[in-house]
Amino acid sequence: MALSYPDYFPSQYLGPIVKAAAAGEAKYRAALGSARSIPKLREIETDFLTDIAVAFVEAARAAVQGAENGYTCDRILYDLDEQIRRTIVFLDHDFKVTRLGYGLDDLRDDVKGSPRYVAALETIVKLVEEASAGAADAAAKRAAARHAIVDPLLKAKGWTVTRWADKTGVSKSVVHDFLDGKTIALQERNRLDLSLALGILPNQLPT
Repeated sequence: MALSYPDYFPSQYLGPIVKAAAAGEAKYRAALGSARSIPKLREIETDFLTDIAVAFVEAARAAVQGAENGYTCDRILYDLDEQIRRTIVFLDHDFKVTRLGYGLDDLRDDVKGSPRYVAALETIVKLVEEASAGAADAAAKRAAARHAIVDPLLKAKGWTVTRWADKTGVSKSVVHDFLDGKTIALQERNRLDLSLALGILPNQLPT
């Protein structure tokens, strides 16, 4: 049985995990022969699982930064847990180790408490923070561009934003989210109604 990976994880970024799996498996097989105690065996298994987990984080960070593949930060923690689970299944199936005094949940806890795992998680937190900051910056730029066009037109008509929404039948929350930059793109029907109410063409209303 080969080690498997989370569904929908972009295959072009699997390199670090595959490399860590090959190196870790060889190290694991060699170490099993010299493991004379349960604590030592548990340490060996934890090291192997941590190697895979850290490699997965490295691969996932690269996948997020290669945004063209659609892989996003919100998937990393779910897929990381799934990768640990699949690695445990792999160990159970291929090595059939008899564990005394500890089980699979204990192994999972050992991995999540290891300094290397914690350090890897910190890089994910930083990546999420950077992504959030980038999203906020993009929303602010959209808002500025939209207000620059819409505000003078509303002023010329003597309308508030609420009045503009009422004139078109478009939801007030949709209009406010559009102006605040929260909406990336309007539905075509809403774009048509909002632009015509302002006396401009749909393609003149900022995206």
